Amino acid sequence: MGKKAPPLAASAAGTSVPEAPVFHPTEEEFADPLAYVARIRPLAEPYGICRIVPPTSWSPPHALDFTSLSFPTKRQPIHRLLARPPPADPDTFLLDYRRFLKASSAHRRGRRKGLPKSPALSDGRPVDLCRLFHAVKRFGGYDGACEGKRWGDVVRLVDDKAPTQISECAKLVLAQLYYEHLYDYEKFTNRLVSQELDGRKGKQPGAESDDQPAVSGSQDEETNNSDTGELVEEFSGVRNRRRRNSFCKKAGEGTSRGRYGNDCNITGNSSAAAGAQKRKRRKFDAAVDEVSTGVRKQKMRKSDAGPTVFDEAADQICEQCSSGLHGDVMLLCDRCDKGWHLYCLSPPLERVPRGNWYCSDCLNSDSDCFGFIHRRKPCLLETFRRFDERLRKRWFGPRNPSRVQVEKQFWEIVEGKAGELEVMYGSDLDTSIYGSGFPRPSDPVPSSVDLETWQKYCLSPWNLNNFPNLPGSVLRTVRDKIAGVMVPWLYIGMLFSSFCWHVEDHCFYSINYLHWGEPKCWYGVPGAEANAFEQVMRQVLPDLFDVQPDLLFHLVTMLNPSILRANGVPVYSVMQVSLSFVSWHLIHFDTTIIYGYF
Repeated sequence: MGKKAPPLAASAAGTSVPEAPVFHPTEEEFADPLAYVARIRPLAEPYGICRIVPPTSWSPPHALDFTSLSFPTKRQPIHRLLARPPPADPDTFLLDYRRFLKASSAHRRGRRKGLPKSPALSDGRPVDLCRLFHAVKRFGGYDGACEGKRWGDVVRLVDDKAPTQISECAKLVLAQLYYEHLYDYEKFTNRLVSQELDGRKGKQPGAESDDQPAVSGSQDEETNNSDTGELVEEFSGVRNRRRRNSFCKKAGEGTSRGRYGNDCNITGNSSAAAGAQKRKRRKFDAAVDEVSTGVRKQKMRKSDAGPTVFDEAADQICEQCSSGLHGDVMLLCDRCDKGWHLYCLSPPLERVPRGNWYCSDCLNSDSDCFGFIHRRKPCLLETFRRFDERLRKRWFGPRNPSRVQVEKQFWEIVEGKAGELEVMYGSDLDTSIYGSGFPRPSDPVPSSVDLETWQKYCLSPWNLNNFPNLPGSVLRTVRDKIAGVMVPWLYIGMLFSSFCWHVEDHCFYSINYLHWGEPKCWYGVPGAEANAFEQVMRQVLPDLFDVQPDLLFHLVTMLNPSILRANGVPVYSVMQVSLSFVSWHLIHFDTTIIYGYF
């Protein structure tokens, strides 16, 4: 059995998140931004985030034309920022599962029988076994879901049409279906993972593991465990062959190095050596050695000499560096088959991830994977504002909600307890294309602003268009107009729009300015606690991280700060209002909840 997952049902409204410091510079201190940031760094860095309130004389004019501004937006399904299944490939999962069933049947009965029929819910709708398996995995497997009483959450992850209130009958039916169809497979996969970890630690592959689930109430428990052990020994040979990264050819014999560096010998004419049992070719794996689980796939040709050899001319080309070299560290996307070197990815990976792996293009596509999808038509600012008003009335009626009410409702939606909600967010807008909120010398001067004021704020060092090129900034050496680094990004949000947990690219300092509109709530984790933050995230969402190790770099996942605090990770909050800055420091994680149109 996997480790029991931390609780997911905490509420931000019920837990007081301490506030990060707020600084009020004087006119003199405000004159030099980098010097002021360096001065407050020792005070702000332990929090990872802070708010800077400019002097009362600070009042930059609006540079955007609100009546004609048109911009692209992304669709944010708030109800899936946490309560969503991983982007696993169901075809690959079912291929493994069916082979497991066949091998298991052969061990236990000495002959192969037909596969069981696909399970169905009480209303006749089929159950997606792939989603069910990964949903239960999130809560520590079958035993963890039972002990933590998480089957209601499992139903929400598996059934898109599940009601807000899950009946006890629905929970019981799904738990029974899982136990009948997937519990043995869960034990089998846990044992494989345990063997791989033991191999990395130098232990014997057959060593017992405390994480193995026990079958309760089974009369032939001892027989089942024995059969499962034999099955793992045979079936792991299939998986290990799928995970090879490099192949060295010898006369009649080759050497394969697995993902964790374990060497095994493969002979072309022996079906027993090192578990390299011959497999029959199926229609679904005609030209490729099995369906890949995220490792380098190579086309094969048969040799008259007996052993399988590989055509080096068919090596994959890296999409990043356009090189076919270093094929032993080439990682292929399990959806589009494009390849990347492990060191060419951003962030780079140290080893091939377990399970399926998908590139960023496939993760952000409309089909089967989760991401923030661009709407086809651009949106006018006035249309965006009206959408925000309708959304506010739908969730809160005519009253003006408090901060506690907004946060409580937001986290209930995120955790899948308050129905579905999709909002729009104008994020990562290149100001060189869509315009900046700050004045720029190249922009036309509005008739309502006098020229002297306009020029004053065009040259202001706190104008974010000038920030990268201030004296003392290392970014002055960068010649390219890199969006988000040398050229500011513009964000236009509405109620419940959110900027998910993330760390800044290259661990840069970052600064955000709110020109107008409703407040934004920021949550930050200091850099000293970055490892603890990631550890809790992986414990809470093991299924998502197994499929997507770089999950935190995709900015698509939210987690309640109260869960982090309950697991010993310090979290601090900042309420940003208009005409104020939010700055964050070095390695840190932060996230944002938007209280309304801005």
